Amino acid sequence: SVVSSFASLKAVLTPSTASVRTSENSGPPTDSATTHAVPGSVGGPEFSDVLTEAVEGVRTAFKEAKDETTDALLGRGTPHQAMLAMAKADVTFRFVTQTRNKVVEAYREMMNLQV
Repeated sequence: SVVSSFASLKAVLTPSTASVRTSENSGPPTDSATTHAVPGSVGGPEFSDVLTEAVEGVRTAFKEAKDETTDALLGRGTPHQAMLAMAKADVTFRFVTQTRNKVVEAYREMMNLQV
């Protein structure tokens, strides 16, 4: 499933505790040198956090679609609302799945690089 694929991908992509020196402090090592975790970016969210949010977004969209469908069947909502919620869940799922596919493809390409 997509959730288990993201979980295993997150484990692979979670930044290690290793750090690298940035270009701002590329001089000789000092105690005040700033380090950043690999591969995180300065000030930006971690990639694994973005993936986790995407999976949660899919779960939320499917829950909303289920709730809207139940409401429509029980007469508390309209079929139109249910169809919109299902379409939103479908688009969200397809987007996350394609994103996962691209990340896996990029990871495989990097693993095949000759060092």
